[in-house]
Parts: sequence; C-alpha cells; structure tokens
Amino acid sequence: MIHIIVTYRWYITAWQTCSLSCGKGFQQRSVVCRQKIAENKWNTITNETLCVEPKPVVSPLERNCNEISCPPEYVAGQWSECSTTCSLGVMTRQLTCQRRTATGITEHLPNLWCENYGSIKPSITEDCNDDSPCEPPPENTIGCFVLDANIFPTLLANFQESLDYNNVLVTARSCARLAFHQNYRYFGLANNGECRVGPDMKSNFFKPQTSSQCSSSVGKTGAIYVYTLDELPVITPVGCYKDRADRAMPVFYKSFRNQINWYSMESTVNQCAQVAYGSGFQYFGVQFYGECWSGAMANETYDKYGETTTCWEGVGKDWTNFVYKFD
Repeated sequence: MIHIIVTYRWYITAWQTCSLSCGKGFQQRSVVCRQKIAENKWNTITNETLCVEPKPVVSPLERNCNEISCPPEYVAGQWSECSTTCSLGVMTRQLTCQRRTATGITEHLPNLWCENYGSIKPSITEDCNDDSPCEPPPENTIGCFVLDANIFPTLLANFQESLDYNNVLVTARSCARLAFHQNYRYFGLANNGECRVGPDMKSNFFKPQTSSQCSSSVGKTGAIYVYTLDELPVITPVGCYKDRADRAMPVFYKSFRNQINWYSMESTVNQCAQVAYGSGFQYFGVQFYGECWSGAMANETYDKYGETTTCWEGVGKDWTNFVYKFD
C-alpha cells in the first residue's frame, strides 16, 4: 500500500486562452496553492496558508495576445420600434462595417470592405406584433336586406347557437373581428346568426331589396343585416325641397320605409347615406320618410322646384326631399 505524504506547493498556471481571436485580446495566468492527492495528481485549493513556502512573485500575470487586425464585419444597431402598435408590423435596424485593429481600436469602414470580404450580413428587418392582433374599429349599422348568396357567399362563422338577442353587440363584434382580420370592411349577420361576407361588398351590399325580416340588427331566415367598419364622409344637410312627377333627383335607389324607427329618423338618413356613398352619389334626398333619391346630376337639379317647409326630423314628407351632401 502506497502512502501519499500530504504536500502543498505553489504552482504557476499556464496562460489562459486569449480573450479575442484578433484585435488585441488579453490572457492571464496565476499562482495557486495545490495539494498533492496522488502520484502526479494535484488539486488547487483555496486555503493558500497551507502553502508554507513564500509565494513566488511572477510577472507578468496578464499580457496582450493576438495583436492582429480582425477582418471587416457587419455590426447591427438597435432595432427600431415596431411599425405598428398591433397586428403584423416590421422593425428595422442599420448595419455598419467595422473591424478591430491590432491595437484594439474599433475602426469604421466603408460597407464595400465588408461586401468585398464576404462578411455575413445580418437581417435589417424583423417581423413584430405578429401575436398581437388589432381590434377592428367600431362597426356601423346599415340595414336589413334580402340575403343574396351571390353577394354574401362566404360564411365566416355560425353564431346561431350562441346568439343572444338581448346582447347582439357581442355577436356583431365577434363577426367584425373575423371580417376585419380577413380584410373585409363590410359584413352581415344572416339566417339568425351566420356571419357572412363577400367580395366588393361596398358596391354590392345594397343591390338586393331591403327587407323587414330582421330582428335586433340580425337577419332572420333569408335576410341579412349589414354592417360596415368604414366611416362615412361628413354629411351636410342642404335643406328641404319640393318634388314633382318629373323628379328633381330622378334615381329612386332604395327604400327603407319598412325599417323606419320613428324615434330615430337619423337612422333612416344614415341608411340612405350608406347606399348613396356606395353608389357614388354626392347628393341624396330622403323622401316620404324612408325613400332614398339621387342622380348623376343631383347637385344641379335638387332645388329645381324650390324650397319648402314640409319636412320633418331631417326627412321629407310626401313629394318632398330633405337633401344632404357629402363633404
């Protein structure tokens, strides 16, 4: 059996690996106390008082190394803020061409140096907010129409089982989100809870006949209540004007008489305005409480029979137009 005599000795370590492969790094070595634990096997210990001999004075314990210039490389700056506050956006950053010189100084170089050297070029764009979808803007009601499957062909969701007629806004908002995130600005609730959209609805939603088969802004069987996420331009009242058989505004483009809310006639005005805007009319009139009239030259002909006072709550009575224009 071999008995190992406990021995403690000072030891000068080898130089550590250089901190940099180029551009003037540094490396260190140290003097440590070691204990012999087996033949040709030593352990470094922290209690240096066990090494009773004087600690050797060694110099240097630190030196520079790899004092050569580095090849040029692209260095990326900080990312910009995301281009959006919600939904998919992009962040950008700037790249500069740099290198560390043999003296350890960072040197800025023309980008051509990095290009010629073939330096790896980091990305300067990165997606952001891809997990933070935007909320759609508030939905605006338009009105009730006969459901035409050619105009509203796409079923985004069916809310028939979850629809609460005492809180239709929740369902309308859910449908609005689905439409918005698929880039639709018009949508409708049809057949007691179907969320439907279609191509180019702005120019088509009003083509079917209006319907009285809606309840609480939801279409019943065979009907659709249409909403939009777009805001109308400012509507300016022009005034109340007479009409005759040779119409001042010859295009009878829609009737919402079957949907009149006599306590909110501005709703009827809004309905006529929505269809006028989708049809490209600049001027329109509301006659007989719920009929929508306009024409290509309505801006020149609306007042051909003169003004009158036989209007009520912003709408015209029989043979009377209350005229509006889009600013």
